[in-house]
Amino acid sequence: MIGLPETHGRAEIIKLVEGLEVIPRRRLEYHGVTVEEMDMDAILSRKPQVALIDELAHTNVPGSPNLKRYQDVQGILAGRIYVITTMKVQHLENLYNIVENAMGVNVRERLPDSVLAEAEQIIDVDMSSGINEGDL
Repeated sequence: MIGLPETHGRAEIIKLVEGLEVIPRRRLEYHGVTVEEMDMDAILSRKPQVALIDELAHTNVPGSPNLKRYQDVQGILAGRIYVITTMKVQHLENLYNIVENAMGVNVRERLPDSVLAEAEQIIDVDMSSGINEGDL
């Protein structure tokens, strides 16, 4: 099942999600705006064998159980659920300075290298063709 898809309105990704079980997002109010976040408790209650969760380095809205999505994922893993997740390499703590200097892009969300070290398997997908600066 999909714990959290981040389609960013991309039709090709929306099409890939069609027909798969998606856990509804939790809605939180933040500065007068309704923000949708992953519902970690719903995933744990559902107890799937595997949960797909996008954007591991994401910073959760204040009021969420954890500050960062990777902390949510650690809680899901502790619930004996396998997680397949995505992240951009620029978010790795030891690489963000290199990306900032090379691309001039301020990397705000960071993932501790120790989190990546916990992974059972890592697959690197080169998405360099077709990337826009706004995607970084």
